[in-house]
Amino acid sequence: MPRDTALHAYWNFFESFNSRDPHEFSMALHYPHVRISWRQEPRIIADAEVHALNTSWQPVLESGWDHTVGAQPQIIHTSDSKWHIQGGWTRVDSNDSPILSNHVSYIVTRIDDSWGIQCRYGTDLGDHVSNESSREAHDAVEAFRRAIRRGSREEAMKVCGPSVYVVDVGFARAVSPPEFLPLRDVGTANIEDIHAGTHSATIALTGSLNSALLYLTDQNGWRIRAISWI
Repeated sequence: MPRDTALHAYWNFFESFNSRDPHEFSMALHYPHVRISWRQEPRIIADAEVHALNTSWQPVLESGWDHTVGAQPQIIHTSDSKWHIQGGWTRVDSNDSPILSNHVSYIVTRIDDSWGIQCRYGTDLGDHVSNESSREAHDAVEAFRRAIRRGSREEAMKVCGPSVYVVDVGFARAVSPPEFLPLRDVGTANIEDIHAGTHSATIALTGSLNSALLYLTDQNGWRIRAISWI
């Protein structure tokens, strides 16, 4: 499948995963690549070769998996070189019976006229939808937005984790301490809950000039762990 649009890259991600070819699957991603999760500290993958060497289908095959079906994508934010997409997947067996589903948001970037997945925010298995958690995560983002509106970096940092993963086109790194986190004016941006569970939440800030996709985890209080600006 071509990767000349962000949506092509989204669908190519699942098609390449279903190929069971580690090199083909690795080419669906952009690097450095990072998958953000509440379950463990994320690992930034430097290039396609490293990703291919560390990719195995054995665990999913043992579950009875035959192929994965991508969820219909919902567009959150777009620019000429980056899209934020709300999506996810369902693993199915050879009878097309569902085994497992997950909610994921994808940061898709364009590098050298080719689109690929730069980062994934995973709600992750075992993280059940929780209205209370959604409200608490939403309140943390509201505090972050309010601090930016007041011009108080110190207050904004209080709702950030000890390190925050910053994702951009061809770029992904952990910023620690978060005082060095690049901020943009989203003081009047709208807040939209994208995915939420008991341990993690993905929330969008959508403004007239700047927008962001945030990933939060509950670390003795909800904290921002990743951010992608548009």
